[in-house]
Amino acid sequence: MTEKLSNALLQGERINSKDWQFDSTLHSSKTDGVVISGISGKEGFVLNSRRRWISWMTGENYPSDCL
Repeated sequence: MTEKLSNALLQGERINSKDWQFDSTLHSSKTDGVVISGISGKEGFVLNSRRRWISWMTGENYPSDCL
């Protein structure tokens, strides 16, 4: 995994597969991250690294703005 992708995840940025180079192997020097299993190379995905998803375990409530 590249340092740029690692830093983006640590900063809580939303990672869209369209904006980064993912592969299932480490053969390319242009690869930002490696998908080990669970999704094919042709599927798109978004990683939302913010911690809000665990709010159901901790009882925290966050305001939601749905338009």
